[in-house]
Amino acid sequence: MDDITEVIKFRNWLSDLMHERFRQATPTAYQAATGVANLLAEVLPADRLATFFRVAVEAEEESRQPARFLAGTYSDCLDRGLGRAFKDLYEDDPGLNVAWHLGRVFPNLLPRGEFTPFIQLAQKALERAAALPAS
Repeated sequence: MDDITEVIKFRNWLSDLMHERFRQATPTAYQAATGVANLLAEVLPADRLATFFRVAVEAEEESRQPARFLAGTYSDCLDRGLGRAFKDLYEDDPGLNVAWHLGRVFPNLLPRGEFTPFIQLAQKALERAAALPAS
């Protein structure tokens, strides 16, 4: 994200949403996924983070299709999706490079079927953080 206050807002909203979801201590897997989402917020501006989240969900869904042997693994789908979304920036932007590496492990941190709901919470946190006035 563009400045540290945006990152902090995102972290706070994501933490609040995790607390709302579990109403108790956040399970370890979700703490790890939250850590990855927070790192992504540090290396990507808000608009790129939003795109990254969208592409990650699409890659997860594509890799789970019955004919996934044609689509490839989640990492293959993520790579293609980010390449399409960011075109020329993809290979030259260090933040996107870091995001790709972090994104590859993302779905493996969570129980099966929980990646997309987690990303949806992260997207909601990003929207809320963006809606707050600058401090």
